[in-house]
Amino acid sequence: MMESAEGPVIACIDGSSYLGSVCDHAATLAARLRVGVELLHVEEPPADRHGGAGGPPRPHGPRRSLSDPVVRDAAARLSENGAQVQELFTADGPFLPIAARLSRTASCVVVGRRGLSSERQSSGLGDNIERLLRHLEPAVCVAPKLHLPGRRALILFDERRPTRGYAGFLASHPLLHGLSFDVASVPSDDPGGGSACEGVVETLAQYFADHRCDLIVAPRSVFLDPAGDLTALGEALSAWRVPILFPPRFDA
Repeated sequence: MMESAEGPVIACIDGSSYLGSVCDHAATLAARLRVGVELLHVEEPPADRHGGAGGPPRPHGPRRSLSDPVVRDAAARLSENGAQVQELFTADGPFLPIAARLSRTASCVVVGRRGLSSERQSSGLGDNIERLLRHLEPAVCVAPKLHLPGRRALILFDERRPTRGYAGFLASHPLLHGLSFDVASVPSDDPGGGSACEGVVETLAQYFADHRCDLIVAPRSVFLDPAGDLTALGEALSAWRVPILFPPRFDA
């Protein structure tokens, strides 16, 4: 029997068009982990987006009638999906430190690809995603606008910067139980002397043209590459409308 993870799944919502998908993905992941869901809605003034610690998240309880329509709509969506809503949190201030504080005991954090501040971008991930991957300890799921059933996953390995604990996460984490897999690797060296990343991007583009894929599992190094060698790969992964699951921070 699958063991239950300890912490809840946290669904981060802000009233953007990703709200429904974030809730759908959070409900699916919570069912896999056999845990409840906590909702986090942060009101983030523009001046606070890059600094300050923000106010503490305020719990409201799942049975309280909330005046916040964003939280109310999200709670209803989760309930429709059969998820157990354990707690509802609202907070004022910069999103990152508030989310980091609340997620310390979480199993997974789910966010939309873009929030209200970057929703009009035509491509790529929102401004907060890279900072979340640098600072949040639990697994992070970045959701597209469409919820996918999660039957087949593409696993990406970064041979150039192997991440401690990544193989163990892939082998045993209940988030991935029951999925079928394909595997792609970023080689440590390109025999032709060119960019190894370019070859991987071309291969993945053909893969997505030929195969059905419901989930990408990628190490955080793909988006946090200090040398910028994997920038093109990160941009390509952001362009495909597939949820991306990043493992926990193994150095946390």
